[in-house]
Amino acid sequence: MKAASFLQGLFGAAPASIEPVALVAQLDQGQPPAILDVRGADEFHGALGRIPGAHNVPLPDLARALPGLEALKHSRVVVVCRTDRRSAAAAALLSAAGWRAEVLRGGMELWNRLGYPVSRAQG
Repeated sequence: MKAASFLQGLFGAAPASIEPVALVAQLDQGQPPAILDVRGADEFHGALGRIPGAHNVPLPDLARALPGLEALKHSRVVVVCRTDRRSAAAAALLSAAGWRAEVLRGGMELWNRLGYPVSRAQG
């Protein structure tokens, strides 16, 4: 069973997704959505880097971290991981909690292949 089918069975409709080129355009327009990266800290600070300005909350910590992220709840949120599997699970969780969440299609792997900006600095 594919991840999207599984999630659809658990949460209803599959989470919305956004193409990297569309996210880059939104970032360039100056009114970006919040970026929530659900990879572990080692990946967030690792070789693929991260989208500048992204917030890091690893998927296993997401449910209990929601109260601390309340300020983002009323924004559009793009969820990112290495590919797009963990971010689909995170977006489904967020959507079920009333958030407007989208999945970055292809995750950081595709983002890097397309040559879009990343931050690799520690911290």
